[in-house]
Amino acid sequence: MSNPVEIVLIYQSLLGIYGDRGNAMVLLKRLQWRGIEATLTVVDPGDEVPATGSVYLLGGGEDAAQVSAVKALKADGNLFRALDDGATLFAVCAGYQICGNTFTIGEHDEVIEGLGLLDVDTRRGSVRAVGELLTRWTRQDGTDVLLTGFENHGGFTTVGPAATALASVEIGIGNANDGTEGAVQGRVIGTYPHGPVLARNAALADHVLSVALDRELEPIDRPEIDELHRQRVEFVRKQGQRRWPLPVIPAKAGISPSQRRPRLPSMTETDAQPFVPADFEPPRHLVTDRFRLEPLGPEHNEADLAAWSSSITHIRSTPGYPDGDWPPEQGMTPERNLADLTRHRADFEARRGFTFTVLDPADGDVIGCVYIYPTRQPGHDVEVQSWVRVDHAAHDDELAQAVADWLAADWPWRSPYRYGR
Repeated sequence: MSNPVEIVLIYQSLLGIYGDRGNAMVLLKRLQWRGIEATLTVVDPGDEVPATGSVYLLGGGEDAAQVSAVKALKADGNLFRALDDGATLFAVCAGYQICGNTFTIGEHDEVIEGLGLLDVDTRRGSVRAVGELLTRWTRQDGTDVLLTGFENHGGFTTVGPAATALASVEIGIGNANDGTEGAVQGRVIGTYPHGPVLARNAALADHVLSVALDRELEPIDRPEIDELHRQRVEFVRKQGQRRWPLPVIPAKAGISPSQRRPRLPSMTETDAQPFVPADFEPPRHLVTDRFRLEPLGPEHNEADLAAWSSSITHIRSTPGYPDGDWPPEQGMTPERNLADLTRHRADFEARRGFTFTVLDPADGDVIGCVYIYPTRQPGHDVEVQSWVRVDHAAHDDELAQAVADWLAADWPWRSPYRYGR
């Protein structure tokens, strides 16, 4: 009897903030559907990486997480040993970048030595790539497959001679706005899109498994998955843009009632003051036993839309929301919600407002949101709103208090307006 196929998810708390854990679940399920026994090993920072895995997975994360992951993996050494023994590595976004020769971090573009598993190098790009990505991947038998995903990266990656691009870009930015996406070198596969990307692209998931098992897998008859893939390709094509950098809205612009709360205050360009000091580095994470906050962005679109759409009545009864503007009773299309999240990310990067998605630490699902914006309330220097999904209503006040404590400890304001909380 053969041993189970071991799938190893590496450093989820460091490189798993965009839902890339879903790639592991897809691989497990597609093996189980074929009657192949499989196990999932989740490796936390500080734990030893097993050298016995068949497939290793790396996901997306922030600069500091990349540096920490590289140091830990080099010190551990077992990922390199496993690859030498024939294992496969599938790496997404930040995970893809650290597999290369070098990548850069921070506003001064400090060059960091990567794991050296892919002949690629990453540097700050001319634009931030944010949006749906459509690529064409040519399989070993010569047939083409369209792949979709959501890219959100500031680094541009150049593929060296020892590696080959995974796919060619039809819509989006990809590696470096050069028509290529991802890289492959031996049994190491790197790619930018989230989604999770293997959930969106069954053919790519089966390819990863085939490489790991050294054999072609029999097809799985799941027409509903094929139809979802077809619909997603059609949706991306309807976006119609060959290039989709992160948009920037003017500082004096407001968010209309039909868009997400809260509105930016009305300010003229002459009287607008910096929301945070120039030398202040805004915190990007708050972690408690019940919540994990990270900057809200387009990568959260599906989960964010599902979260607030399921809880409209509850949110409208939450302090700060009972004015009837948001959330809209009729809901929103995914495209409209995506535009909303993209604006919030633009506000965050421009330091004129800070919106955080609230994640469940147990499974990474979106359970709420926090908004930190300028205020016109007399005697206050910032306003903060939050909401949670109705099935987490018992923790609404706990989240609001945790954010209030966070503002007092780590942010520059002294008199937040909390809508009566």
